[in-house]
Amino acid sequence: MVRVRRPGTSPTRACAGSGALGRPGLLVALLGLWLAGCAGIGESGASTAAAVAPIPKPGAVLLAPASFNQTLPEKLAAGIPALQAAIRSQLESDGVRVEAPSFEEFHDVWLAAARDVGSLYDGKGDFDPGRFDQAVRNLADAYRARGVEFDVLLLPYLRYRPGTIMGQSVQWDGVTHHLPLQSDIRNSVHIESRRRFQVACTSLRVFGFDRNGNRLFESYGGLEVMSRMVMKDGLVHWEERTDLFADQSAIREGVGVALKPVLQD
Repeated sequence: MVRVRRPGTSPTRACAGSGALGRPGLLVALLGLWLAGCAGIGESGASTAAAVAPIPKPGAVLLAPASFNQTLPEKLAAGIPALQAAIRSQLESDGVRVEAPSFEEFHDVWLAAARDVGSLYDGKGDFDPGRFDQAVRNLADAYRARGVEFDVLLLPYLRYRPGTIMGQSVQWDGVTHHLPLQSDIRNSVHIESRRRFQVACTSLRVFGFDRNGNRLFESYGGLEVMSRMVMKDGLVHWEERTDLFADQSAIREGVGVALKPVLQD
């Protein structure tokens, strides 16, 4: 009989990753990370992103540095350069000109745009999507005043998202990846799949705005499964992977899914 340490099926537990169960501090910290930065802008815990209608293909894009206003744990921050490069590469390969300011420049312009709004939070201390959108409009105005020409402004974010185990694969945010598994038990994956367990994954979340800063779309693309299922001596547990962002094909696939509203005609 296989005894299973279930990683949890709620989005908050799924995003906690391996080792978080029974450690409230870490769980709270990761949940805070999940909800930080842009997460207040209507993010759902669901890992199947709704279909997004395409927009007219832009000639030029103003691309923000990925997760420019988030504080990411080191293991995720290490993947930002590869993610940013993949976003730019796919846009340019499709004939889109990319304006990509440095992190320092963009962050300074964003801070000024946000300060002009006064606060991104309402009187109750809750994140206000309307104030965020006004800050983005200020940001777009600032870059146009600098002489930067663009049709679409893209704000990319690296996010924790829950994926659902389906047999020997994991599905979330438009992708299906092989389940990382280390096992000494025959048919162990079948045992897990019956329960439709969730596992922590990473995704690219993209907000698109027109040249005036008006919101056009929000999209997701799954990147990688963060944890490895280990089944040994009748027990199941999860281990965090140490090779995140090494699979460039997975990064390209997720970026392509998230950029569909921009790249498809």
